[in-house]
Amino acid sequence: MLLQTVGRSAEARMVFNELLIQMRRAPKYLRKAQAEWLSIAEKQLSA
Repeated sequence: MLLQTVGRSAEARMVFNELLIQMRRAPKYLRKAQAEWLSIAEKQLSA
């Protein structure tokens, strides 16, 4: 989100996308623990 704030939105999108890819491969307990960040990343990518 900091990258977007400073105007580096292309890099921010890459970070959000990489986060989502990594979390799809992660165990369910880890996805559940990081659910808030996953939700933020999904919202930022859809905006």
